[in-house]
Amino acid sequence: MDSCKRDVLVVDIHKKYPLPEHGDPGGVLHLGVGDPALGFFIVNEVMYAGPLFSSYELMTPVDERLTDKEFKMKLPSMSAPEWTGQSYLRCIDDSSDEDDEGSSDRESEEDLSA
Repeated sequence: MDSCKRDVLVVDIHKKYPLPEHGDPGGVLHLGVGDPALGFFIVNEVMYAGPLFSSYELMTPVDERLTDKEFKMKLPSMSAPEWTGQSYLRCIDDSSDEDDEGSSDRESEEDLSA
């Protein structure tokens, strides 16, 4: 049964040719997907859960293309892109005007990307 098989994939999405006169060695931009994670989404006050794939970008020299097998071997040493760590929950305090410390529109954010 293939439903439990790990699906690690990588593709080359852009090739930048070398420009030696500018000191640019060029390169190949790859986009890969790794292990799935569980995502939670709130839409119209209803929470949904579902799988998400992790995403990775990496550059290789212009004459090197990664295979899925090579990417799978590199994956344990790679970090997810910085933007994926920007996840947070935002709680808005709708307390009444009885709040003696200031505005009732105060927002508090809790960073969960520890």
